[in-house]
Amino acid sequence: MATYYVSSGSGNDSDNGESPATAKKTLASVLGLGMADGDTVEILDESIYYEDNISIDIPNLTITHTASHLGRPVVDAGGNIRFWEHGTSGTIFHHIEMRNCTYGIYKGTGNAGEFHLTGCFIHDLESLYNNNIAGNASNKTSINECILQFKDVGGYSTNQHIRIADNVTFRNCLITSSADIPLITDYGDSGNTVTASYSTFISRGENGDSIIRVGKAINCIVSGSGHGIASDDHTYNL
Repeated sequence: MATYYVSSGSGNDSDNGESPATAKKTLASVLGLGMADGDTVEILDESIYYEDNISIDIPNLTITHTASHLGRPVVDAGGNIRFWEHGTSGTIFHHIEMRNCTYGIYKGTGNAGEFHLTGCFIHDLESLYNNNIAGNASNKTSINECILQFKDVGGYSTNQHIRIADNVTFRNCLITSSADIPLITDYGDSGNTVTASYSTFISRGENGDSIIRVGKAINCIVSGSGHGIASDDHTYNL
């Protein structure tokens, strides 16, 4: 497994990206290097990357920023439809700010599977995904320690901001919207495979449906107009 580097401030797309000194300048360029399963892309700076529709077809790829815990690099889609076209499984997005699009992640034409968001700030978008989010029993899609702020417009199919099939977990997140639709809807026969824990959900619109609909909710705060939590298992919630 190898690590490749990118820096909008000091990188050059004619370099090989194999060291910080030879970092690529754009995410599209570094992802076009033909990386292998399990490789890592490390973003060295906290610049703004104006890039749209970046394809990810490398399994278990990690895209991370580790230079500072005080700031994040920004991926700005410029109001286009998505940041990432996801056609694989196991992608990890770590400590990145993503903004200004319709869908944060777009299901590509490949066999898109689970993905993982950790420490990300995602805002000014309509939906997190353009399809039902799913994982598998042994490797669930996970959204941990993230802030998600959605636009005051309809989300996926205009019905919800995050639409889930099964095997998804939310932990230590803040998720909020002022649109008149639910934040999370679980459409799968999940059997409690969709879990929200230690998270805060704030619906600032006039939502008449459940604010979150998950299999299990544990130690969550849910606030706003609507029916609150719809779940099969809910304990110690406010």
